[in-house]
Amino acid sequence: MKHLTHLLLLGCMILSSWVGMAQPDKVYYTDSDIEKHYASFGIHFDPLYTHRRLFALNNADANSNYDKDNFPASGGFGYNWGGYVNFNINSSLRLGVGAGQTTINYTLEKYKYYYNGDTSSVNLKVNGVYNTFPLRIGFSTPMNDVYSLEIWIPIAYNKLVTYQESTSISGEDLNEDLTEQANSDMWSVAIQVGGAFHLTDHWSVIASAQFRYFTTPMIEKANRPTETPYGAGLTLGLRYRM
Repeated sequence: MKHLTHLLLLGCMILSSWVGMAQPDKVYYTDSDIEKHYASFGIHFDPLYTHRRLFALNNADANSNYDKDNFPASGGFGYNWGGYVNFNINSSLRLGVGAGQTTINYTLEKYKYYYNGDTSSVNLKVNGVYNTFPLRIGFSTPMNDVYSLEIWIPIAYNKLVTYQESTSISGEDLNEDLTEQANSDMWSVAIQVGGAFHLTDHWSVIASAQFRYFTTPMIEKANRPTETPYGAGLTLGLRYRM
């Protein structure tokens, strides 16, 4: 019995020694051994459903003395495109700047429109184009080797390029360029939630959902309510990490 015990102990010691020799040596990395990305740049295209929110009702002219139900509207297709540069503040915090262009479309329904001395109820199409310059803060969390969750909050200054209204009365198309009357400077804030799909260590595909709200009215006229536009949609793009 004593010899059997000694044999078992000797066997355990040999097995333990063999397992220890079979395991690979641990490798410890220093900060200099780990590749870091300090900045990135990218391009994006954002298809958006754009609409308007009634900010205030007017109190003069043909469209006065109505409540909000008397100013129906329908949304339209808009979009935003541009480029940006992001800077990595730390492992998760990002700060970015960009430039691009935004197009907003929606339609005012049953709008009272003056034409040749008469007032007609029409569908009035609104189109605004803006050069946009966002400053954005973001948070990134790697979920695995191929995907990082990202949340971005862009605050943008928007400079008016063109503002147009169009309608049709008795088969006649009417188009008005009201760029001079529209607000030339607008501000917007947005939130984007999505992520980056890493194709390689440097290249990533970006996809996120977004909501964007303009805090400034597009135009202020006596015969219509004050409106602020908004948009909801996607952000799609390509990014390169340096």
